Amino acid sequence: MNQEDMRELWNKSFALGTAFMLAAQPALAQVPEFINYHARLTNSSGLPLNGSQSLVFRIFGVETGGTPIATSGPILAAASQGLVSAKIPAAAAAFASPGTWLEVEVNDETLSPRTQFLSVPYAHRAAQADQAAQASSLSCSDCVGAGNIADGAVTAAKIASASIDSSKMTATSVSPGTYGGPNQFLQLTVDASGRITSIANAVPASPWLLDSQGSLSTSLISYWKLDEASGTRADSVGANDMQIKQYNTPSPGPLASAAGKRGSAAQFAGVNGTPFLQADDTAGLNASGASFTVAAWVYLDQLVFGSALAKYASGFTSEFWLGYNDDVSSQRFQFQIVSEAGTTYSEVNAASFGAPTTGTWYFLVAWFDLAAGRIYIQVNDGPVDSLATSVAITDTVSPLRIGSANGNDILPGRVDEAGFWKRVLTAAERSDLYNGGAGNTYAQ
Repeated sequence: MNQEDMRELWNKSFALGTAFMLAAQPALAQVPEFINYHARLTNSSGLPLNGSQSLVFRIFGVETGGTPIATSGPILAAASQGLVSAKIPAAAAAFASPGTWLEVEVNDETLSPRTQFLSVPYAHRAAQADQAAQASSLSCSDCVGAGNIADGAVTAAKIASASIDSSKMTATSVSPGTYGGPNQFLQLTVDASGRITSIANAVPASPWLLDSQGSLSTSLISYWKLDEASGTRADSVGANDMQIKQYNTPSPGPLASAAGKRGSAAQFAGVNGTPFLQADDTAGLNASGASFTVAAWVYLDQLVFGSALAKYASGFTSEFWLGYNDDVSSQRFQFQIVSEAGTTYSEVNAASFGAPTTGTWYFLVAWFDLAAGRIYIQVNDGPVDSLATSVAITDTVSPLRIGSANGNDILPGRVDEAGFWKRVLTAAERSDLYNGGAGNTYAQ
């Protein structure tokens, strides 16, 4: 056999034969892991070979030397008038290198040089797409599914305009219904065929600086921004405006204003007999028979006993109290609920947060969960302290006061952005009110 002739014949017939056989595969069929080999073999005199021929095929990632990526054979192939055919096993992984060469051994004689595979054999790589502009189907353990995509990772900016339309969704891709809203950013409507028929902005306009759940106004009875420089402090939500009061004084003096967490804040003197704020009792401010939440930013000028928000009246006819307790056993922010006669009460300290200091703003949230039978307090969106309670709050005529309890226990410091809800706020809502320490406010 003439090696040079054989190599020349191999170069021609292999390229043509494989090009033809691979092109003939039906569209979208599973990629076969064989390459058809055709050659015309001759002896050293140029005469065609006949009969059984032993063929060995080796695939390399380099033109000379190296270790075979794959080896097949010996394969016995019948030659007739020099023409021989064989199927070379070749998985897609064999064509992952930038360049791939075939080495052929015929009857223990290795032909050289190696022949480089060109574009057609690289069609095997199509079974594994490095980049796919379009794929008819996916079946793999590592495919991207809903569990692999972080919430919020796919945004409109990352989807080309008009790239997803009804023609690219199967009839069963999405179940019929409405998705999202009222607290989500988008609301989708899907028809019976699984097509998205409408997309709408589902976030309602919110009066809050931050309201990620769209629910901070739900069951909100009153909210006092306390931005006024003097006089009455308005209720931004209801009709429970805060009037300036002073214990046993029909004509109270002015109540100072100071820099707040957001805008201005009410400033209290910390001395009994000085002005405070009061909203008369109403059905909305009744804390009995229901869950409720109170919240406010508090700034202490002194570490002495003082009330932030409270419903206390003379004779200890009371409902709840939130403030700073300087008792030696406490020295913490504290929340209490009280029975009508003041005979029983439950109190929980913000022990997890620790002792506050002067000259710092703190965000206090306290709540009573009627169904759970527990009271809770949280400072600066941190750990929550709670206590089981059997105290039954009853409706009283006690006003709701800011900066005082029963007309005394005046807070030595400031209060800002105070609210009263007739429900338990969620952790996300409490975080929105804290707003990373920047504070929130009711814009309307």
